Amino acid sequence: MDGPPPPEEDFSSIPLLDRVSHNNWKARLNAYEALPKTFSLTTSDSDPTFRPYLSDPGLLKKIVTDSNAVAQEKGVEAICALVQYSGENSAKTRETVVPALVDKCLGSARAGTKAKAIELILKYIEVENGGEAVIWKERKEVLDATLELVNANPRIKDSDGMGELAKALGKRMTDANIQCVIAAAQVIEGLSKGVGQPLGKHRASIVPPMLERFKERKQNVVDAIGQGLDAFFVTTTLPDITEDILNTLKSKNPQVKEGAAKFLARSLSTTKIPPAKGDVKPMSELLVVLLEDGYEPVRAAAAEGLGTLLKIVGERQLNPVIDPLDDLRKAKVKEAFEKATVKCKAGAPPAPKPAPPAAKGAPKAAPKKPAAPPPEEEDLGQLEPPKAAPPAKFVPQSKPAAKPPARLLKPPPPAAAAPAAKKPPPVAAAPAGKAGGKAAAPTPGEGVKFKFSSEDALQMADELVPPQLASDLGDGNWKTRLAGMEEFITWLEGGNAETAECEVLFRFLSKKPGWNEKNFQVSAKVYAALAMLAEKSLTFSKSCVVISTGHLAEKLGDMKLKKPAGDALLVFAEKTSLSFVLDQAYEPMSKQKAPKVLADSIGWVGQALTDFGIAGLTLRNLVGFLKTALGNSNAAVRSAGTSTLVTLRLFAGTGIRDLLEDVNPQLLATIESEFAKVDGQPAPTPTRFSADNVEVAATGGGKGKSGGDPLDELFPRVDLDKLVAGTTIIADAKSDAWKSRKEALELLQSILDVGANKRLKPNMGDIGQVLKSRVGDSNKVVQLLALDIVSRIATGMNKPFEKHARMLARPVADVLADQKTNIRSAGTSTLSAMATACEGIDPLINPLTGALESNNPLLRGSLLHWMAEWLNEHPPAGSSELAPWIGPVISCLEDRNGDVRKGAQAVLPSVITSCGFDAVIDRTTSLKATSRSTVPSAASTSAPSASSAPAAPKLEPPRPAASRSVATSPVPEEPPSAPAATAPSAPAAKKAPTNLRMRKIEPSSRPESRLDSPVEPPPSAGLNGARKPLTRPTSALPPPQSPSGSNGIPFSGTSLDQKKSRLQRDGPRWIVEGLPVRKDLADTLHHQMEPHASKDLLSLLFSKDHHAVNDFVKGLGIIVDTYLIAEDDETIKATLIANSDLCFKYVSMKIHEPQSNLVTRCLDVLDSVIGFLTSCDYAISETEASCFIPTIINKLGDSREPVRLRVQTVVQSLAKQNGRGEEESGDETIKDIGAPLVDDVSITISSILSSDPSRSVEALKKIQKILEVPPNSPKNSEFEQLAEHTEGLIETITLQMSHIFERSDDVAEAANFRLSKHLIQTLNSFCDHPVLAESLTVEILTSLLEELTMRLLQTDESSDPKVKDLSRFINMIVLRVFAAGRRISIFRALFALLLQIMKPFPTSGTTAESKDAKLAELVLKCVWKMARSIPQELQKGHLDAVELFPAIERFLQSIPPNEWRSRAQNRIPLGDMPLRTVKVIIQHIVAQYPEQVYDQLSEAFDDPSATIVYPYVYRILNSAPSRPAGNERARPATGTSEDPATETVRSGSPSSSRHASPPPRPSSDTSSRAGVKRERSAFGFEQNGSSNGHPGSPSFGYAEASEPDPDDRLIEIIDHISSETTGAMHKEGITELHHFLKEFPHKKAKVDKMLDATGPAFRKYIARALASRAAEDEEREVAVADTLSSNGSAIRRVSAGSPNRLSNSGNERRFSTASEVVPDDKALSRLHDIFRYQGPRSSISLSNPRTSLPSQPEL
Repeated sequence: MDGPPPPEEDFSSIPLLDRVSHNNWKARLNAYEALPKTFSLTTSDSDPTFRPYLSDPGLLKKIVTDSNAVAQEKGVEAICALVQYSGENSAKTRETVVPALVDKCLGSARAGTKAKAIELILKYIEVENGGEAVIWKERKEVLDATLELVNANPRIKDSDGMGELAKALGKRMTDANIQCVIAAAQVIEGLSKGVGQPLGKHRASIVPPMLERFKERKQNVVDAIGQGLDAFFVTTTLPDITEDILNTLKSKNPQVKEGAAKFLARSLSTTKIPPAKGDVKPMSELLVVLLEDGYEPVRAAAAEGLGTLLKIVGERQLNPVIDPLDDLRKAKVKEAFEKATVKCKAGAPPAPKPAPPAAKGAPKAAPKKPAAPPPEEEDLGQLEPPKAAPPAKFVPQSKPAAKPPARLLKPPPPAAAAPAAKKPPPVAAAPAGKAGGKAAAPTPGEGVKFKFSSEDALQMADELVPPQLASDLGDGNWKTRLAGMEEFITWLEGGNAETAECEVLFRFLSKKPGWNEKNFQVSAKVYAALAMLAEKSLTFSKSCVVISTGHLAEKLGDMKLKKPAGDALLVFAEKTSLSFVLDQAYEPMSKQKAPKVLADSIGWVGQALTDFGIAGLTLRNLVGFLKTALGNSNAAVRSAGTSTLVTLRLFAGTGIRDLLEDVNPQLLATIESEFAKVDGQPAPTPTRFSADNVEVAATGGGKGKSGGDPLDELFPRVDLDKLVAGTTIIADAKSDAWKSRKEALELLQSILDVGANKRLKPNMGDIGQVLKSRVGDSNKVVQLLALDIVSRIATGMNKPFEKHARMLARPVADVLADQKTNIRSAGTSTLSAMATACEGIDPLINPLTGALESNNPLLRGSLLHWMAEWLNEHPPAGSSELAPWIGPVISCLEDRNGDVRKGAQAVLPSVITSCGFDAVIDRTTSLKATSRSTVPSAASTSAPSASSAPAAPKLEPPRPAASRSVATSPVPEEPPSAPAATAPSAPAAKKAPTNLRMRKIEPSSRPESRLDSPVEPPPSAGLNGARKPLTRPTSALPPPQSPSGSNGIPFSGTSLDQKKSRLQRDGPRWIVEGLPVRKDLADTLHHQMEPHASKDLLSLLFSKDHHAVNDFVKGLGIIVDTYLIAEDDETIKATLIANSDLCFKYVSMKIHEPQSNLVTRCLDVLDSVIGFLTSCDYAISETEASCFIPTIINKLGDSREPVRLRVQTVVQSLAKQNGRGEEESGDETIKDIGAPLVDDVSITISSILSSDPSRSVEALKKIQKILEVPPNSPKNSEFEQLAEHTEGLIETITLQMSHIFERSDDVAEAANFRLSKHLIQTLNSFCDHPVLAESLTVEILTSLLEELTMRLLQTDESSDPKVKDLSRFINMIVLRVFAAGRRISIFRALFALLLQIMKPFPTSGTTAESKDAKLAELVLKCVWKMARSIPQELQKGHLDAVELFPAIERFLQSIPPNEWRSRAQNRIPLGDMPLRTVKVIIQHIVAQYPEQVYDQLSEAFDDPSATIVYPYVYRILNSAPSRPAGNERARPATGTSEDPATETVRSGSPSSSRHASPPPRPSSDTSSRAGVKRERSAFGFEQNGSSNGHPGSPSFGYAEASEPDPDDRLIEIIDHISSETTGAMHKEGITELHHFLKEFPHKKAKVDKMLDATGPAFRKYIARALASRAAEDEEREVAVADTLSSNGSAIRRVSAGSPNRLSNSGNERRFSTASEVVPDDKALSRLHDIFRYQGPRSSISLSNPRTSLPSQPEL
């Protein structure tokens, strides 16, 4: 180890081109350094030296993207030299090299690489321009000359050559040089002005290429094209070019769409001919589509175009396309509508030319003469007054302005000159006014118009304001002006404030004393007068705000005037809106130069936000204003901006942060720290309210700005499905190539990274199923990407993500079974994001219940710890929402894995808090005493949380009329001192002792047996009053409870209108597919029932007691009794009819509960209510049916036959209730009543389980028709709905198949046989869609494969030829499932199924001829079938060893290897054949990845050496013969088939062979012999007929394998440890030495001697490392001993003197009981003959000619 370092390798002898592509980065670096010198020696730019590089751009790309950073920098420098010396010849490589530079070099951490990359790009620009310069300059010169000629001749005559010129100019739109494009556009503009209309006939040559060139990103090019198009539009008409515009709007390029939409909007604004009638619909529909575009400028342009079109054609014609828009989109269109100016109307004649302006002194009362229009600057940007008011859907109702006083009507304003229906006065010729500059400037989009021009207003003020007052206010002495203002205020208080025209007085005060008043006292009085007018005047309007806000805003920083100015602005905001006032104030505030003034102004804005909130506020404008302040150089201004942002954050949420990305990082950190201080702090309650917002809310417009999500304006929600629609994401994400899947998800991730795409609409389309599959992807990078995307989508959708959470929760939870810590961490993070988005864990409860029942301890432990952490931070409410978790959590308390037990103990307190102590303790009867004792401690832990739950119902004394009550718990007596408690109206309030549950006393005298009655009713139960189990003598019935009304029943109210209103508002919400029921539904129903149900009934139905289920049953019993004994009183009947929907809704909430008695009661309620309604001739409406039919449809698939029969009875009663005959099926009722209300696919799937085979067949036909969609074609809505129910579909098919084949004799019946064929055909169609098959979970696949294999055996053994023929088709389906499903899921399912079948064999006495043994053999052959293709699947990337290893490990953990060998010795059916098969699979993996297998093990497990798989991999890899040069895999030995696996599976015959004894073991004295050779077929299944062989079993090995010499091996190990050149194997070498010493303890002396030669320090280091590994073995031995002892397996220990003794037998789980793996001769002999085994007789084989699994499916 001492001595000089080895010399550097000399690469100069290798040819230069070979060095460039060498595997060693140093060789490549050497080449890159040599290339510049080589290129500099060339004689010309066409020198042959350049040819190899210029002809292979891909080589250049590899050079600039070199994986070594040092080499990469030199590589870029080399390409710089290449481009420099080869000149224009290198231009053709630009398109390959430059993207690689952008991708890999410009973002490099090395400054040199980045600088060289920029230099190279510039060189490419130089050579490209050099090559084209001559050509494009010629074109540019010609265009410039043409432009000069056109501009010199304003009038140009049309000629025959104009068409050719137009074509030539159109072609220049595609010119590579933008200067030519600009010049061509300018020529077109000049020609359009000079030639005029005759040029329009050449529009086909000009318009389309100009529109397409909008793709150019340079603004000067876009502007030139736009100006050219606008000029050309004058030569043609809108109908003539509409088609070209609409076609361009369909482009996928966002810049093209933006430019075309803006051109359309401008054309609509200037056209004098309206769009053709047939063009309006496609134009509007296309603009609506663009409103959803992911590119904001496109959305804005589309809104502008749609608003302008609306002004032309009117509201009525566009109603169908505008009504479906959300409020945000409507608001955008409204803004565009209000500011749009048009020159035509659809169906109206052209507007007459504007009349000349009237003289100033002319009378204005005559309506025939138009009044003098206001100045142009006061028209707020309108070229002419709007000819129609905005559509009613956009404008809230507002009170009409009061008439001005009579004295002001002499000179009437223009708006009053004529009725609204007549044409208003023209504006185009109006003279520009002199006043109102800043105040008159409005914000775009408000559309405010002044009533009076400045001159008119001042003239009217002369008549309105007393002359003396006007004189005083204009006086030069400030005291006179002050006195005048005081007098003016007195004059206003005298009644003039209410009656005077407010706009006139605002104009007056702007002149006298005027906005330039220097005395602060006078100004304060002016501002007070403005506030008074705003408060009292009936004619105050937004025009007054526009006049004065600019000036007031400038005074917000004035120490003496900021309060009166601010107060006046607040009054303005109350009378109009804060949004409008701020929009007028932003500009004057931003122009303030003094920092203090600006800071004070921003502070006023912050206070205004606190006072008003943000309802109706235009947040984008506000944030833009604040960002300007944040960029100010003054600290006080930035501080004020930050403070106001914090206030805004309280109201608008964390999304505000996304608008601040471009803020200085240091300031951004300060802002984020301020945001963090207010996290969780509620927004201040507004104390002021704007009139506009109140009116919008009052007229039902609360969903707009005032009532919607405030962030919807900043970040409109976008449609995820539409975002990916124009990409290849869906197709690529389904690709077999993992890189394609990775790139697809990275693209989707980048789309979601865009700020505008972070808020999503609650629909996903196909991407949902894709993500469901990719979450479990075999490639870890893809898997992490999918998890991250699910988190982003959940966050983007928020609460509406609930429906997708149910689909994705289980696949995400399954990720927690992964051995890699980072994968599990990503899984828990995704679960947290999903729960946060759904605002609770409710939608995840059912999916996570299934995950908790998984066999994987790692999954259960990780999931339980996540659940505990989440529930600690978000304590559950005191309800039974977590009831499904009780069973799994209880079972986990006794799990063999300590981490699982700890997790269960951590979750238990929350479960007790949610479900109650009794509900949990009742499920612990099967636990051991020690485990059971953890429940009370957990209950005490949950006590503080439980105490916060709602109190139990108050006690009430028994009613005298009740014959008896159900006393389920002690009821404390009432004290004598509380006589009032006996009155029904004043129940006792005494608190019960803490150890007693406070229970209500049941008022009904129903027998207690009713609570435990069977679910199935007698056959006579059902219709027409013949409900025997529900009837009882009326004398035994108690008087009804004290009702809300006085009619003797627990319901009140007879209003059908209230019922109808409830149903219209929330009918469809009651579609409940399973548990848990959402909390908000229960709260809603409780709120609805409170006015109509008695308090006693409500306390039972919504009980939160530990025994709430009993209360629910009692409450439902009261409802049953009420509807059964309804008297012939019309009032009672009307009351019960008016409240029937409440009963139906409650049933929908409770019918999915697991308790049978509760389900029975729910069905009793349906029977009684429907029967009552039928007897009253009351027909259930569709909206009322929606409350319960969709829910009970799901119960048609209930696992309990009695429940299914009861539900069918209910459906039949509905059929009669709706006037149907007996012969009509329940499905028809469902279709007619429920189809419009529920997912039709759900109905169809449920119908598959019908007891009528014909109905099942019809349902299957529907499914097959849906599945007829070709796999790669666009999917329809039915397919998408089915895709969300794939697991339910397969479960249903599996269950129905089980019902059909349950009795073999029934299969041959015509109806059943037809049904069985359709079940098979449906599975076949299902397998046509791999995306559906890949989405199936392991549990579903396990059930399906179990059913298919069972039926394959059953049909093959059938004596009926017709049934026997089914085996062929079932066989084909098994193959198709293997081909379509995820390979790893198939393996996991087969392993799980094999374990499920074989685990009981030792204890159940299973014989080789039993059905279970035959089934296990068939499943094992399925594993062989899949194992056959493992090398190909690994090579294609369909299977990942990193996933396969954990699956194998779980299999070996479930039944350890020693138990398999014990089975073989005890002649248990199949013996240890599954173990041998698993080792064959391991050998396949090792053979495929001989160099990477250890890396894959490290990736698959946190500690590979602690696994059972590891020693097998180690021994297989180290016992293999040395591979030939080039690392090629060993080839099969001579005489073996190319595909031995195929031969084995297909040649296996059902011979009468029996189990053979295990192969004889060599004596122990052969442990150190070498050179023992055994011939086996390499990498294949062995074919021999020896006495110990099994012709049908697989074998796997290596040709001519021999035992290595221990001394040679020891030298190799020491070399690994000490050699500098193999330092990477240092750690592995020490591990090898540790195993070597355990295997050959007698070699220890030799090892010590060899280590002595290395020096004392190194020897001490090695000794410590070996001791550490021995300690680890010791710990594993204890753990393994516990595991094996719990399985009933004894640990066989080897005596100390035995040669195969294992030191510190820590690896006993792997070696001591696995003789074939123990590293001695006995082990090698066992390994060599590992598959010489005879299995049980097989009655059916996958290789049987009749039932073989063909390579191609056959029917």
